[in-house]
Order: sequence, then structure tokens, then C-alpha cells
Amino acid sequence: MQFNFKPTKALSFWKGILFILIAYACFNITSSIKPFSRLEIFLIKVICFAVIYYTGKFHIGPMNDLMFWLAKSWKYIYISGCIISLCGTMLRYYFKNLPTEWFNFFISVDVFLFSPIVYVIFAVLKIKIIARYEVNNPR
Repeated sequence: MQFNFKPTKALSFWKGILFILIAYACFNITSSIKPFSRLEIFLIKVICFAVIYYTGKFHIGPMNDLMFWLAKSWKYIYISGCIISLCGTMLRYYFKNLPTEWFNFFISVDVFLFSPIVYVIFAVLKIKIIARYEVNNPR
């Protein structure tokens, strides 16, 4: 089995991890500090979502035949998660007395989307797909 994982690809993966960890830290810092208004927290959350989404989209690469389903699933996971999370943020913004279960659900969606775990899972899937393709289609 010959697998050529180029150093530039590994470097882009680690840059992506760094960007996501910075966005994750910004999100956690802003959500725990009280001087920020709810609107500022909302805007920071949207910026962090955009950074993480485009970092993952850049790392997965173009939507060719080999990575089409991977890129689509990244897009669907993040778009649907962003909609759920931003709706939850707006509900918390307008209605201050939300049930605890709803609040916990929206926080768990935020933590899932902001954590680098999803990015690492998709990177491992990409590596496995490329390795399987190279084994089945030798040059």
C-alpha cells in the first residue's frame, strides 16, 4: 500500500486545527465573560461559525467525484447546525426564560460545532478515502 500524504496537506490540516482552536477559545471566552452584550456574543458566534466552516471546506478541497459526499456532508452538518444554533441564540435573546432542556440542547449543538472533533473526523475520513482510492487505482 503506497500512500502519499504530502507535507503541505499535513501542514494545512494543522493550520486548520489552529484556526478552529482559536475560534473555539474565542467562543468560550466571550460566552463566559459578562461585559459582552447578547448581540456581541451573537456576532462573535457567527464569525466563529464562518471561520470553522470555511476552514473545513478549504481542507476537504474541491468537490470532485471522490470527495463529493464528504464535502456535501460537511456542508449539511454545518449549515443545519448553524441554523439550529442561531435560532437558539435568537430565542435566548428574545425570551429570557427558556426551559433548561432547550438551553442545554442549544449549548450542546454549539459545543459540537465549535469543537475540533468534527474537523478531525472529516480529516481522517478524507485520508482513508484517498488511501483506498490509491490502493484500488494504482498508477
